[in-house]
Amino acid sequence: MIPFAGRAKALGFGYGRTMFKIIIPQTYKRLIPSFANEFIMVLKDASLTSIIAMEDLSKATQNILTSTNQVSVYIPAMALYLLMTWACTKLFGALEEKFSIYQ
Repeated sequence: MIPFAGRAKALGFGYGRTMFKIIIPQTYKRLIPSFANEFIMVLKDASLTSIIAMEDLSKATQNILTSTNQVSVYIPAMALYLLMTWACTKLFGALEEKFSIYQ
């Protein structure tokens, strides 16, 4: 049974109004932590699995490496991945704190 659905029906809410006014606001608060974890895992794994459809950062770094033969091109790539992961972690952390149901 969906929580609060009985109360919404007692107040005369229809199915659509119950979903948009009661159920969905509860679900996105619980969805943010798991979505954030999955997003950050995909971001980290993109360099290993090339899951992004376009040419990703690791492929561009590999192309630069083959033309210059300098291993130091991996340092800026590493810094960019670290920066992207850090920024996403901070963003999702702020969202989790703002919409936390455990306050």
